[in-house]
Amino acid sequence: MTDLDELVREPRRREITGISPSLCRQLERSGDFPRRVVIHGKGPRALVGWRLSELQEFVASRRRAPFVDALGDEIAAE
Repeated sequence: MTDLDELVREPRRREITGISPSLCRQLERSGDFPRRVVIHGKGPRALVGWRLSELQEFVASRRRAPFVDALGDEIAAE
């Protein structure tokens, strides 16, 4: 994260990562996705976003990860 990191709201987060909101929440809870940042407010109606640099790191790490099938066996990338 940089000192002047851009905060990204939900529509752009989905565009950058290609991950649905429900999968995003699931990955956040398991610690496998960048944590959201509260911009304003509290509770379920709080205004939140994600740090752009952390989303970019997440996407880059997914590109480096091996492909696996439903049984967890690695599949060679073509």
